[in-house]
Parts: sequence; C-alpha cells; structure tokens
Amino acid sequence: MVLELVFPVCADGFSPALTVYSDLREYNYTLGKISGNLNQIAKRMNATGNVYKADVEEVKKLMKQVWDTQKSMLSKQSTMKQ
Repeated sequence: MVLELVFPVCADGFSPALTVYSDLREYNYTLGKISGNLNQIAKRMNATGNVYKADVEEVKKLMKQVWDTQKSMLSKQSTMKQ
C-alpha cells in the first residue's frame, strides 16, 4: 500500500509518523482559528480606537490556548522519541 511507504507502520499497527502528522494538522487548525479571532479583535480595536476589557480577556484566553496547544505538542513529541 502506498500509505505504508509514506508512513511506515510498526509491528503493532502504530504509525508514529502518521500520529505526528495528525497532531500537526490539529495544531495548525487550532492556531488558524486563534489567529482569525485575534485579527478580528485587532480590526475592531483599530476601527474604534478603543480597547475593551472583553477584548483583552479574549486575547488572554486565546494566548492561553496557544500555549496549551504548544505544550501538548511538545509533550507528545517527547513520548514519540522513546
């Protein structure tokens, strides 16, 4: 099968490369959603000249998501190397 040539499978059926690829897709999807939300907030701030408390809280929440997603990816990477 072509997929096995691209993503070798271990004897137990586990494919580390495929798992990493799947994790990266999820990571990129999450970052794309976060960046879209941040852009909307920046446009609103630039258009009105005002910084709203709700926007600041939303940015904090989004940045926490970025860090949590990054930490999750790093923890998965360390288990993959073992």
